[in-house]
Amino acid sequence: QSAAAPSGHSDFRLLNQAPSTGPVDVYLLSSTTAASYAAAKPVITALAIGATSGYVAIPSSTLFMVIAPAGTTLTTTSTTIYVSAAFPLVGGEVRTVLVVDPQLVTQPVQVYIANDVN
Repeated sequence: QSAAAPSGHSDFRLLNQAPSTGPVDVYLLSSTTAASYAAAKPVITALAIGATSGYVAIPSSTLFMVIAPAGTTLTTTSTTIYVSAAFPLVGGEVRTVLVVDPQLVTQPVQVYIANDVN
């Protein structure tokens, strides 16, 4: 996407190139607390291996990205594939997230976030 997201929003899409994950759900959360997980709704659901989601617009704020096997009910003890550090979004950002298998099977998936715009 070559145009900035609307003011106060950020756009994300995800490419699932990690055969080890199976289909995934993607969450963008304000925190990783039990309450945040309990209220979580995925912004991308059941993204198959080899698939690319469309861009999803979200209100900008400081967020955590959580990727879990499709259909997982998030809890602080549920198995997730990836949990990011907090990242601030001020608005207008457009990002593509690439999930790939690690080079060593003992490592978690690798996640790369590319800046499409700003």
